[in-house]
Amino acid sequence: MLRLLSTNNIVNLLIFFFLFLGIRIITLFTNFPVSFPELTWLTLSEKIGENRLIYHQLESTLAPLCAFLYYFIDVLFGKSFLAHRIIASCFVFFHATIFQKICADFKLFPKKTFLPFYFYLLFSSFHQEFLYLSPKLFASTFIVCLCYYLFETYKQKTKSTHHFTIGFLLGLSSMCYFSYVLLIIPIFICFISFSNITRIKTLRFLLGFFVTYLFLLFYYYYLDASKSLYHQFITSIGFQPGVTYYFSLKRNLLLFVSPLVLICLGILSFFKSPLVTKVDKNIHYSFLLFGVFLLLISCLDATGSMGKFQLLVPIFAFFSTFYFISPQKQLIKNITFSIFSFLIIYFGLFFNSNYLTQKKYFDFSGLYVNKPLEGAITNKKVLVLGDGKIYWQNNTASTRFVNWGLSKKYFDGIDKLKNQLIIFNEFASDMPEVIIDLEEKMPLVFEKIPRLKLLYVQKDKTYFLKE
Repeated sequence: MLRLLSTNNIVNLLIFFFLFLGIRIITLFTNFPVSFPELTWLTLSEKIGENRLIYHQLESTLAPLCAFLYYFIDVLFGKSFLAHRIIASCFVFFHATIFQKICADFKLFPKKTFLPFYFYLLFSSFHQEFLYLSPKLFASTFIVCLCYYLFETYKQKTKSTHHFTIGFLLGLSSMCYFSYVLLIIPIFICFISFSNITRIKTLRFLLGFFVTYLFLLFYYYYLDASKSLYHQFITSIGFQPGVTYYFSLKRNLLLFVSPLVLICLGILSFFKSPLVTKVDKNIHYSFLLFGVFLLLISCLDATGSMGKFQLLVPIFAFFSTFYFISPQKQLIKNITFSIFSFLIIYFGLFFNSNYLTQKKYFDFSGLYVNKPLEGAITNKKVLVLGDGKIYWQNNTASTRFVNWGLSKKYFDGIDKLKNQLIIFNEFASDMPEVIIDLEEKMPLVFEKIPRLKLLYVQKDKTYFLKE
């Protein structure tokens, strides 16, 4: 079976494509539950569509380029979860194609094979959070393209002219996911260790990287919002205020057992295999170096999200192929390949169909948005004070306070005149029809701004705008 699938022909490409489509189609055309991350991204894109400048007029931890891409998708397709999931599948297929091209053009394996393509698609589908159009998916697009140009510098050496492009792609990637700025370290290590880097080429790389930030800084400076941008950038590398913990990593470690075992086998095969040329050796060690730093970035990610491990998909695919491509012990590898593929497809299909969630083998209650109950608030402009994103479903978020972790400071510091003015101006410009006060902050707000109290009628922890 392994020998058949590793053959480089169009039939295998079609087999891999339909297998990938089969795993994902359940989430595209079935009543698969909406997740809180998806609901958050769609809500933010709606608010940006109201001409609100992110960070300055909208509380969010989303990176700027990513926010623009969500807004652009919202303009084209509206508040559509289906559109997000279809686009996410297209992105993953594009990533896998570029990754396959890298492996083929640089001859990273002893023979041509579609196994890198196969494993990339498979690893991108085995967990439900990998199916979303996340900031990490946007950022990975630029990183996969960056790797192609980086490996070109190993071949061209002194003749290479790609350093500006590499820096520019890294800048765009970090503008989708701020923590990716840390990848500047392994890239510099690769330049120094594996290519002939000069001062001019270093300056080109840095210019390419900083040109994206200079443009962003100039834009925010022109709008007198550079202070908000600076604060958001600093707090978004590593620990992020206002993030949501959907579920514990420990509870879901079982999902990663089979991939991790395979990766360990791949790394062992990597060190035992003969490397034909110096360029091959440099590229192989680059993958290992990137794997270490991507794992570090994933651990620094403050969220309890599994989606952060999406960054490691190229590394998983590379070392998995390394293990299966070597000719030794083919019988054992065929058995391993069959078991591994079955486990990944099983988890992909049944997690995506919410089967294991229904059986309560894993607790994803903090990840999915429950269907609204009969009589629930719908089609209203809602302000939620607290962790109550569920109220955004079938409603429109009101005011800039869409991230409670970042917005809480305004309500905790209501004694300050500055915060009173910010809250009053937000109500005046985008009056909420319903206020869900989960943190019981409104009584103090009404005490400090009595004019607002006249506009609302209270029912438990909910305030309704008077007609």
